[in-house]
Order: sequence, then C-alpha cells, then structure tokens
Amino acid sequence: MDLIERLNSEFEARLRRRYELARLRRALLGSAPIAFFALIALLLHGAEWRALVLAGLLVALTIGMLFYGRDLQRAVLPGALAGLAPFSLAYAASLMSGCSAAGCSTSCMVACTAGGFAAGLAVAAGGKALKARPSFWVAAAGVAGVVGMMGCACVGLSELGGLAVGIALGFLPSGMRKLFASV
Repeated sequence: MDLIERLNSEFEARLRRRYELARLRRALLGSAPIAFFALIALLLHGAEWRALVLAGLLVALTIGMLFYGRDLQRAVLPGALAGLAPFSLAYAASLMSGCSAAGCSTSCMVACTAGGFAAGLAVAAGGKALKARPSFWVAAAGVAGVVGMMGCACVGLSELGGLAVGIALGFLPSGMRKLFASV
C-alpha cells in the first residue's frame, strides 16, 4: 500500500468517526425530552426499582432508535405520545383506587388495558397516515409499550399483560383491513 492510499484510508476513517459521533450527539440530544419524561415518571413512582429499569430501558431504546435512523427514528415521537395514554390512565387509576405493588384493584387492570388499546389505535393511525413500513409500527408500539409500562409497572405484571393485550387489540382493526384488502 503506497503512501497516498494509506493517507486516504486514514482520512476516510477519521471522517467516519466524526460522522458517527455527530449522529450519537444528535441521538443524545433528541432523547433529552424522553429522559425528562422518564425522570417525571420516576418522581411520580418514588424511584421504585421497576420504574428505574423501565426509565433506563426507554432512554437506551430511544437513543438507539434515534442513532439508527430511518423508520426507527421516525417512530420515537409517535410511540412516546401514544404511550402517554396508558401511562396517564394507569397512574390516575392507581391514585384513585390506592393501588400499589402490594395490592391492586381491577380499575388498574382496566386502565392499563384501555390505555394500551388507545395506544395501539394511535400507533396504527400514525403508521397508516405516514404510510409506514412494519418496522415503524413495531418500533412505535415498542416505545408506546415501554412508556405505558412505566405507568403500569407499579401495580404488577398482570397490568403489563393488560397493556400488551390492549396494544394488540388496538392494532387489530388496521391489521384486519390490510388482511382483507389483500384478498
């Protein structure tokens, strides 16, 4: 390898590192609102261990999706906004009924399921409006699920199951339309 090829190779490597670092900085900056929301969720839940894990997962997931770009990057905001429905409903239900990790009323399960259903409908509507590919739908549903879980996590795993069922049911109308449209 002669000197010019080696210098060119080193120059390309430096440019690539700078490009990747710039993308990482943008992802970190773009995840700041999500990190702020996670902090609010931690304050509402009293920094319970489940909320800590979910907040860390949400921030890491968001940074990774923003760094990767494409459909995953486009899915962060719609997913986070859709996840506010189960988060808010579950938190309101836990305040009104006095739910905690030790015991829970059925209102928490209903709130998580209804919020998950609303999140599923919101993600499906957003994906349809954007004419998004399946990767967008999965990514947005994942973000919505983690945001919703932060609201449902304080009351237990059964509510997380309700959230998952709600999100799946929310996707059902769009999925059925796509299925019957292809027949």
